[in-house]
Amino acid sequence: MAETAEVSEFKKSRDRSPSFPFISLETALRRAQEFYSFEKRGSAPYSVAAEHWRYSPASSGALQTVAALKQYGLMVDEGSGQMRKVKLTDLALRIILDSRADSTERTNYMRQAARMPPIVEEIYRNWPDGLPSDSTLNHHLVLELQFNEQTAAKAVKIIKENYAFTGESGDAMLSEISNSTEDSMSGRDFPVAADRSQIDVVDAGVISTRPGRVPHGALKASNVVATERVKAKGIDIELRFSEEPTADAFRFLSKYIALRIADLTGADDPPADKQEGAGA
Repeated sequence: MAETAEVSEFKKSRDRSPSFPFISLETALRRAQEFYSFEKRGSAPYSVAAEHWRYSPASSGALQTVAALKQYGLMVDEGSGQMRKVKLTDLALRIILDSRADSTERTNYMRQAARMPPIVEEIYRNWPDGLPSDSTLNHHLVLELQFNEQTAAKAVKIIKENYAFTGESGDAMLSEISNSTEDSMSGRDFPVAADRSQIDVVDAGVISTRPGRVPHGALKASNVVATERVKAKGIDIELRFSEEPTADAFRFLSKYIALRIADLTGADDPPADKQEGAGA
């Protein structure tokens, strides 16, 4: 029996990964906003906070949500055990309450939150000029930081999502779009849903074409003149426009999407439809 216990403990140790948020910063900020809508700047018992997020207090989802918000520096504990309460930090309030359309301060606070997990800060120090490829980052997490393979893959995805969400990777791509004078698609209009059999249009209402730079929720409903929500392969997408969308706006968006695809896939060549448009 002693040997079995030792083997069991070895397996647990081998499979355990370092502490890391299980949700992205964007999702964590939504959870912080949900908590604020009920509790404002005050604290609440942990069980009540879990209910705000539609979890049972004993569920792993509630425990992981609080842990993730704490790792991003968005929430702190007050008390412990039966007396445990949680509340939002000043950092969380400075992000979710800053409704300015283009707030540099809010962006900087978001970047600060993204770097709060010690492992992320260590990665940013190792690659100060930009994150490496997914494979290199995964290799570093598994071999250097002792992540198990499954958790490492999830962590890479979250790190990359946070990097894009906070605008760390957006400046170079957006600059490339803005400085481009050659538009191989200049004579073509682009409908939002080119293939209605693949994209289910939900309704019409707005997103900025600069998602990495515009703070989440900064575009107020009163400034939105058009919104389009679509669902593609189970992913909900919402586009918000502060002015009536034009063909030029969608051309800009299509080029941004092409660059994001290239960035995520490591592709050097433009999509096939862009090559065909260039030769048309």
